[in-house]
Amino acid sequence: MKKERGKKKVVDEVKEEEDPPRSAEEAKQAQLIKDITSRCQMYNDDADSTHNFWVTQPMERLSDIQDLSLEDGPIVVTRSEVKQDPYALPSNYEWIDCDLNCDDMSSQVAVMLTQNFTARGYMLRETYSKDFLRWALQPPNYYASWHFGVCVKRSKKLVAFIGGVPSRIRVRGNKEVVNMAAVKILCVHEKLRSQKLGALMMREMNRRVQSQNIWQGIFASGVIVPTPISTYTYWTRILNVKKLLAFGVWMSQSPDGKDMSVETAEKLYKVPGKMVTPGFRKMLPSDVSAVTQLIGQYLSQFEVAEYFTSEQVQHFLLPRQGVIDSYVVVNAVTSSVSDFCSFYTFYYSCESQKEPVKFAYSFYNIATTMPLVQLMMDALAMAKKEKFDTFAAADIMENGIFLEKLKFEATPNRKHLYLYNQRLKTGVKASNVGVVLI
Repeated sequence: MKKERGKKKVVDEVKEEEDPPRSAEEAKQAQLIKDITSRCQMYNDDADSTHNFWVTQPMERLSDIQDLSLEDGPIVVTRSEVKQDPYALPSNYEWIDCDLNCDDMSSQVAVMLTQNFTARGYMLRETYSKDFLRWALQPPNYYASWHFGVCVKRSKKLVAFIGGVPSRIRVRGNKEVVNMAAVKILCVHEKLRSQKLGALMMREMNRRVQSQNIWQGIFASGVIVPTPISTYTYWTRILNVKKLLAFGVWMSQSPDGKDMSVETAEKLYKVPGKMVTPGFRKMLPSDVSAVTQLIGQYLSQFEVAEYFTSEQVQHFLLPRQGVIDSYVVVNAVTSSVSDFCSFYTFYYSCESQKEPVKFAYSFYNIATTMPLVQLMMDALAMAKKEKFDTFAAADIMENGIFLEKLKFEATPNRKHLYLYNQRLKTGVKASNVGVVLI
């Protein structure tokens, strides 16, 4: 009841005017209030009672959002002196730098994440690999100091890990891209989560980031803290009907909720055996320049989006066996790259099954000469050919165009997107998010 009263109070204080505006400025102000009201209704600020750590951070809160005198931009402008020494941990733990170039250390990180990232009781559990971690956390100009963890002093066992990378993000209202730290992974051993190691790791990451003169950040989480700028949902598309039924991770039901036979389900989720788009092929190193230009133009339309350099395109988008698949469409007349699609690989272990479930996760997709639905149908065909079991996509960017048309189904998996030390009063619709946080 206390939460509901708090939420109602915030919303009531930013009501839309009943009378129609008399000028363009009044119309703009009325729309701003409407957007803020909508955002207040979406999120409930429990900061005072449940988010003791986050209220100490330069994060936007609903009590700030309703203050129309506050402008979008950095929350804390004055830069304080950076703490030189690491934050103190409980006496039986110590910080450890995690060199992902070291096979032994990267294996330790992968095992710890695999064993602890997903809570026990879930049928599917994430399976991390050294190659995936190096791809996700070692882009050009990465900081090795942003990959660290907590270990037990006596045994040196790794019990927590956090990984971040430098990222350049375009934010609505900013003429220049903003240098940020993108925190991609944070995991604490499931038996130690009551010891608040996660908050200490975020403080330590913040200290290390600020030592590089970077003062903003971006991250996504399945947990709501004050206050997300956007929320998006993951959708999945079945590719391997028989396997997922045999593993018990999917129920064969039609869109109207009726049970289906295996034969009917396979017919419903069948994808073409070959690509239908002329010029569709795997991305090559020689395509990096064209793809960099293509993705830059495409992402410029979104309110919060990644800014890719050619070096980042080479790292993140060039195909890597078992990690990332990328395809381009080449114009037969001009030999120029006109369209692009990509998906990365992630494996899940399944209880009582030796074989993992192979997921393709939609990454960045750009259709300029054809419908996006057609391009993504080719992506599904390639994923099926490469023995993927499921194709997943978040409803960000323009993905909403193809999700239902290509028989994707919404899942309970929702992620909340946050900016650190960067205010966006009205928030951002998922369709205006142009960054994929792996």
